Amino acid sequence: MTSLSTGDPRLLGHWVSDPGHVATGDLVGRVAMEFRGDGTLLYTINEASKQSIIVLRWIASDEEIMTTQPSAPREERTRYRIAGDQLELTLGGVTTRFRRDHGP
Repeated sequence: MTSLSTGDPRLLGHWVSDPGHVATGDLVGRVAMEFRGDGTLLYTINEASKQSIIVLRWIASDEEIMTTQPSAPREERTRYRIAGDQLELTLGGVTTRFRRDHGP
C-alpha cells in the first residue's frame, strides 16, 4: 500500500471514533474510517440496526485532509493532528477524536 498520491502516510489504515471523547460520541457516534493508499476513504457509520458506508476520495497536505464524494462532488477540508495512535479532526471549530484500530 503506497501513499504517493495521498500525502501523509500516517493516516493510512483503520481509525475508530473514540467513545471516551464526549464531543465525538455526541457528534459522530460509532464511526470507522479506512484511509487507503489509493486515495479511497471508507467512512462507516455504525447504528444500532444498520451500517452505512460512504465512499470518499482523500488527499492530505499541510495538516489538512481534503475529501470529496464522487457521487456528489464537493470539496471538504478538515484540519487534522496525529499524536501516537490518536487522530484529531477539526471541522467548523469542533474537534472529534479517533484512535487507530489495530484489529482483533
